[in-house]
Amino acid sequence: MYEKPGTNNWKTTTKKAELTVEEKVSERGFPCIRVTVEYDYDMLTIIRSMADGPTRISCDMLIEDVHNVKQYGCNLISFYQKNIKIFPVSGRDMFAYSFIHVVNPNLIHHIVFANEDEVYPTKGHDKSLVRAMTPVSGNIYKTSPDNPNKTTCIHYIEADLGGNIPNIVTQKVLNGETYGLLALKK
Repeated sequence: MYEKPGTNNWKTTTKKAELTVEEKVSERGFPCIRVTVEYDYDMLTIIRSMADGPTRISCDMLIEDVHNVKQYGCNLISFYQKNIKIFPVSGRDMFAYSFIHVVNPNLIHHIVFANEDEVYPTKGHDKSLVRAMTPVSGNIYKTSPDNPNKTTCIHYIEADLGGNIPNIVTQKVLNGETYGLLALKK
């Protein structure tokens, strides 16, 4: 996630004043997206907005449901997320872990991960949905050294949406995440 833009096979696909989007295929063969956004809010406000289920649903047009499943400690939870169906592709859901690590007052890492069936309960699973997986995703939040009320967020997703979806389609779906990030700028 820390790699410099344009290095290690990252290809910049969008560069605008409000964000930079980069794409690549991971060593595991899954599509990845990295989005860098500058927010005019302090870091804690941004983290609370991105971690709050109702806010995420209102900002991200792909999410239908997201809620915590279990609290393991003050910084570690498991959660469930259900994404909408985008014709002709079935809807997706996943269970994952979310871990927040405060590196220092100006740098926070938020890591999301789930591998295979590790945390995926199958009892009562909606058969119309396909299970997705994220080996690693998350955010790096950095307070601007010039202004404590500005935050840089580096948003990273590596995803296997499950089913037989070509990487190019998965990449398009991941690009939909940028709309949610931009909605938080308002």
